[in-house]
Amino acid sequence: MTQLYFVSQNDDSILWANRKLRALGFDDNQIELYRTPNNPQASLNSFLHSYWFRYGFAGLAVGLILSALLYAILPSAFLATVGWGFFIPIAVLIIGLATWEGSFIGVQKSFQTVQRLSSALTKGYEVVGVDIEERDIAAVISAMDDRNDIKLL
Repeated sequence: MTQLYFVSQNDDSILWANRKLRALGFDDNQIELYRTPNNPQASLNSFLHSYWFRYGFAGLAVGLILSALLYAILPSAFLATVGWGFFIPIAVLIIGLATWEGSFIGVQKSFQTVQRLSSALTKGYEVVGVDIEERDIAAVISAMDDRNDIKLL
C-alpha cells in the first residue's frame, strides 16, 4: 500500500476530494482528513501501513535470507566440529541487525512524510490522505485532476 496526500487551501476542495475518494470505494480506514496545523496523530492503521513496519519486515526477510545463505556456505564439517552453538547466535545477530536497519530506513521515510504534512498544514493547506494500492494510483490521480486547486503532496 502507498499513501497519497492531496492538499488545497480551499476547504470546499478538500471536502470534495474526501467525497470523491469515498465515491471511488475507499472507506474511513483508508482516508484521513487533516484540517488543523497539528502534527498528524498516529493510529493503529497508520502504524500497520507505515514505512517503519514495512521496512522492518523487509529487514527481517533479508536477515532470514542472509542466515540461510550463511548456513548454505558453511561446510557441514565445520558445523559438525563447532556445533549449532556457533551458527544460531550468528544467525540471530544477522536477523536482528537487518531488522534494526530496515526499521531505521522506515523511520526516516515516515519522518519525511510527517515533515511534509506538517509543513503543508502550517502554511494553511488542508490535506486529505488515502492508503491506496499501487494499481489504483492512476485512477485516483486522474479523478483528482477535475479540480485545479488540489495538488498531490
